[in-house]
Amino acid sequence: MSPTRAAVPFEVLSKSVTPSVLRLIQDTITSTKIEFSEEEALALYPKIKTWVQVNGKRPDLRSDDPTEKRMAAALLFLQKLKQNREAEKAATQMGEPS
Repeated sequence: MSPTRAAVPFEVLSKSVTPSVLRLIQDTITSTKIEFSEEEALALYPKIKTWVQVNGKRPDLRSDDPTEKRMAAALLFLQKLKQNREAEKAATQMGEPS
């Protein structure tokens, strides 16, 4: 296979992957590396809500501010926790007889 032909799938992919999709991919990968206890993340949640109200946006993992990064990581952790619980609940409900 020629190098040019092998590059075609990557060319197609590079045209369809937007910056927002790349951010989503990066956040998903980062969320697997975040270490929080549920209690710590939940304790930060009121501060995150206030931060969003004050700044008009969610905390960003790519920020230079370590506090903003920590809040963004906590938010990702809580989102992942919620998704896992919803998936477990759905799996449990599917296993129950109707």
